[in-house]
Amino acid sequence: MTCSVMDHVVSSLPGLFTCHYEKHIKKYVMETPFLLPDGDVLTFFFDPESGRLSDLGETVHRFVAQGISLEANKSWVQKSCLDPEVHFEYGELFIEDLRRPAALAGLINTAIRLADLELAKTQRRPKTFREDVKAYLSTLPITYVSKHRARLRDAQFTFDFYVESPRHAYIETMHAQPKFVQQVGINLLGKWAIAKKNDANMLLITVLHPGLILPTIVSEQLSDLSLMVPWEYRVRLADALAS
Repeated sequence: MTCSVMDHVVSSLPGLFTCHYEKHIKKYVMETPFLLPDGDVLTFFFDPESGRLSDLGETVHRFVAQGISLEANKSWVQKSCLDPEVHFEYGELFIEDLRRPAALAGLINTAIRLADLELAKTQRRPKTFREDVKAYLSTLPITYVSKHRARLRDAQFTFDFYVESPRHAYIETMHAQPKFVQQVGINLLGKWAIAKKNDANMLLITVLHPGLILPTIVSEQLSDLSLMVPWEYRVRLADALAS
């Protein structure tokens, strides 16, 4: 499938910008040459129906993982971080006119500015916990996708990992500073609840960072929805995914 709008945009950009269509989310994916603090590529998504180019909420998702709410600081984000033609609504950064180079540049600048803020606000190890989990999954006899995007019940979600075979599974890593653990856990509960309703047979796995202590009320609810795997017992991942 081709899209003249995206073809024109990508052809007008410097090299290393790429675009492809992802059928399962019905959007075009634009990958930029810029890297985020966790090593992922800065990526945007074009919706042919709305004409929007957005981050699908991935910026907010990264901050939530660190216990930081951009929604709670929305007015500050709008005043301090957004370029004039960039909108921030319902957790997404987006522009509505791809024909204006200034709008696209503004979207990229805003995302990078927030990524720099994320890096400044958090103490990050050279190698993140999600990368540790990815390295371990790569040693298993499974087929998986990292940073998998899925449409569930008319909403877009990004999962840390989606295992395609031998058994379908979503895997989320969980790590946070102690004062943000409950907030991160509640956000994950919401994601798991929707994933469970969408497909009751999908295996849901929560991998816990070493030393992470969850409030009992959160851990009990997460256990009801997903398999809880402390990193110290990661061999359980192999057993669960091969069964």
